[in-house]
Amino acid sequence: MHCIITKNMESHEKRNNKTSLLFTVTIAFMIFSGTGFKLLIKSIDDTCKYSISSDIEIESKKQILGLPEKNLTDYL
Repeated sequence: MHCIITKNMESHEKRNNKTSLLFTVTIAFMIFSGTGFKLLIKSIDDTCKYSISSDIEIESKKQILGLPEKNLTDYL
């Protein structure tokens, strides 16, 4: 049995090398493109936050119908 496997591996060595190279390149591309897309999505998200949002964010801890705009305007 060992002899058959060894002979098969030796006779198909070029094909096995091409297949392993193909798998390696495919996995490397998937990792690279996945990381690139994740970075691109984060970059777009950060750009939107910086261009749309303000420098100060005010949140109310109480459940009220709106913030006291006059007091906040005077404070700012």
